[in-house]
Parts: sequence; C-alpha cells; structure tokens
Amino acid sequence: MTYLQKFSYWQFTTYQYYTHSFLFIVMSNSCQITEKKLQFGNNVSHSNRKTRRTFLPNIQNVSFLSKFLGKIQLKVSPKAIRTVEINGGIDDYLLNTNNTKLSSTSLKLKKTILKIQKNSDSK
Repeated sequence: MTYLQKFSYWQFTTYQYYTHSFLFIVMSNSCQITEKKLQFGNNVSHSNRKTRRTFLPNIQNVSFLSKFLGKIQLKVSPKAIRTVEINGGIDDYLLNTNNTKLSSTSLKLKKTILKIQKNSDSK
C-alpha cells in the first residue's frame, strides 16, 4: 500500500496544501527575537462544526538603533518591541539575556556586538 492509497484524493490535496503553506508562512512570519510563529487551530461554528485554520502572529518591521551596529532592521512582535524598550535598547537586551532564551538571529547579533565591544575595549 503506497502513501497515496491511504488517503482519498481530497484529503491528500488538502494535506499537501497545508504542508506547503506551513513551510512558506513560517519562514516569513516569525519573530526574530522571541521566535513567535504561526499556530494552528479550529474555526468553530454555532453548530459546533470545526474547520482548520491558522493563527498568524502580529509581526512588525522595526528598525532598532544599536550603539555598536548602528541601525538594525528586524521582523518582531509587539511583545518583543516592549521587551527591548524596557531593557534599555537592543544592545542591553541582547547582552543581558541568557543565550538559551535567544533565537538564532539574536545570537548572531549578540556575537557581533561582543566582538565589536571587545575590539573597542582593547584599543
């Protein structure tokens, strides 16, 4: 029995559609600081009929001013914007946050900030 024979044609095409849209949306709609991504759930009608849907995160294109890197453009959620502002800017937030709580793009920014900071201190 092959993979195609397990599903009817309609179920297989919808599964393929969800797979491709999932991969495409995650790449573009995820927060680069908190890694907030899309979620899946159900639309529930008055008759309690459930249909699948996706919940997209509120992602904003924001420019942060860094002391070391200048102007940084990131795609972040409003929660991440508030967190960065409360901690005193993008530099202080990245330097004072534990590495386990940072995303991959945040870790790269943190490493470059540390390199620039080390070079400026040695001069």
